[in-house]
Amino acid sequence: MESNYAREWLEAIKQQVTCAWCQHPSVPVFRGGLCHHCYRIRLKVRRARTCVERYGELYELEFDVRVAEKAEQLAKDEAAWGNLEARSPLHVEHTLSWLSERFVKKDLYYGLAT
Repeated sequence: MESNYAREWLEAIKQQVTCAWCQHPSVPVFRGGLCHHCYRIRLKVRRARTCVERYGELYELEFDVRVAEKAEQLAKDEAAWGNLEARSPLHVEHTLSWLSERFVKKDLYYGLAT
């Protein structure tokens, strides 16, 4: 009986429900498919844009919009957490090396990526 635990583990990670923006694997997903952090960022962007629409294009309000939009972009750029295909073999080697040193007290994966 042959079993492939690593493949099953990676498939479970791929099927895990994650935040639509940051793809963080260990935070709960709430409204709109976003985690609490990303949802608050989305609210800040909406509020900043609403203030610009109401009060006009003042420098302070435009600055708030730019800061909120940059925070939104950075949250979306954090999607590398859940995108396993985008990770380099070297990153996977470092992660597995860290895990093996932590649990087995020996680096079992040194030099496998190169």
